[in-house]
Amino acid sequence: MSLYKKDKTTMVAKLKNIDKGHAYNIILNLKYFYLNELNFDLPIYIDLNHTLTRLPYIDSIRYKYLVKLVLGSTTEWYIIDKPYEKMDGDKDYRSFQ
Repeated sequence: MSLYKKDKTTMVAKLKNIDKGHAYNIILNLKYFYLNELNFDLPIYIDLNHTLTRLPYIDSIRYKYLVKLVLGSTTEWYIIDKPYEKMDGDKDYRSFQ
């Protein structure tokens, strides 16, 4: 999963890949005859070298930015439509639809 600006050519960040990435709670809803939906969460703060640091690209994610999802030989693009912040116990994160 990668985050792109609206032009589909400027990559902002890698959200998730095999060995690293910060996206979690990734839910892909495949719907027949409707648009597919992708939901995921990103932490606002991460541990870098034992120091709590703000995720470098968290403020770069904007409404209507694109998420590129590659599954095998299939590539799909999703539009960030509903970004919002959440707080769960001791964690702050942003959720995206």
